[in-house]
Amino acid sequence: MMLSHVVAHLRQYCPSFAQRVAVALEFEPDRGQVRLTVPAAVVMPSDDSAEPSLAQNVTVQSVTDRFVVVLVVASADAKRGDATADALHGLRAELWRALVGWRPGDGYEPIEYEGGEVTHMDRSATYYAMTFSAAFVVGFAGGLPSGATPETWQEYELAGLPALEGLDVDVDVIDPIADPNIKKPGPDGRIEFNLHEDMP
Repeated sequence: MMLSHVVAHLRQYCPSFAQRVAVALEFEPDRGQVRLTVPAAVVMPSDDSAEPSLAQNVTVQSVTDRFVVVLVVASADAKRGDATADALHGLRAELWRALVGWRPGDGYEPIEYEGGEVTHMDRSATYYAMTFSAAFVVGFAGGLPSGATPETWQEYELAGLPALEGLDVDVDVIDPIADPNIKKPGPDGRIEFNLHEDMP
């Protein structure tokens, strides 16, 4: 999934962050990688999982993409931890409203929320990671539509074949005109009819 689309969406629909939403491939607050003005959000790719093929004669798989949004809020002092918890509560609700049910791209199902947890806390900030997912399908069950880009190796190979111009069909019937002296009820190995069909 294009996380830049997720970031743009959050910047537009989560005003509490005041545009402070970014993408990171790796984010470890305890290493002091980033100094953020809070509240802020960091969007990271998580993982994906796939189901077995949905069809028998083509490869068509349902894939679930996951990503994590890390909420960064100011840590209140030990006597006022409720302020941090309340801030997280409000930001979580804002994220759910912006993401749950939104489609992050063509072909994706609506985003679902999978859960969250506090991942790090220090005197200056608290980090709460929320996992979201959205499913999509790789491959076309009904064959590659005209003008579409192949999504699987099988589709790529088939797209490289020349256009079907016609069919030649040899018919060896089973009965009643199969030769009983050769094989009954047939097929007997003799071609009774030849058919040719030109494709438009």
